[in-house]
Amino acid sequence: MNILKWNTLQQEQIDLGRSAGLSRRQIRLYKRHWFSFLQMQEIRTALEEGIDAKDVRVMCRPWLSDTDMEKIRLRLENGEKLRRQTDLRTVCAFIALIVLAAALITDGYVRASDHVYLELSRPYVTLAAGESFEPMKYVADYSEQAEAISLPAGIDTSVPGVQAAVYRLRSGKEEITRILLVTVEDTENK
Repeated sequence: MNILKWNTLQQEQIDLGRSAGLSRRQIRLYKRHWFSFLQMQEIRTALEEGIDAKDVRVMCRPWLSDTDMEKIRLRLENGEKLRRQTDLRTVCAFIALIVLAAALITDGYVRASDHVYLELSRPYVTLAAGESFEPMKYVADYSEQAEAISLPAGIDTSVPGVQAAVYRLRSGKEEITRILLVTVEDTENK
């Protein structure tokens, strides 16, 4: 029994890699359910640009945002050699984070209200062809202390089909991405 691990947009990135002639090994680098379709797109683009798979592995980390992956991809395209941190450095950094988190929690510095958040009122919306798309209408709640909220632009409701409206919220080094699937239906041909 084949259980679907990917949403429509993730599956599209896998299919685009196949149609671009990427090998199975290359596609396996980003064919992971924990990558968003935007992360998958950055990895696929790097591979399609001819960057060696060994170099692309540097950006295949689910904790990197798609914008961080894009920065890495651009550096790789410019010929920079980036290397993965050694396992020892990663383990040490992880231990340091755990110790820091424990210290903050025990001292009472961590409060839920300090974290950046962005909540959409729903995961998808269906609009009639020609109906206007108002991005803020679908934002249920977000952090008021955030530096910038980036609303989706370029949603064309004149053409039937499915489009991804990408919302981003940034505060300091923290960035949150939420995706609203917008289905535009042709009401005249129903």
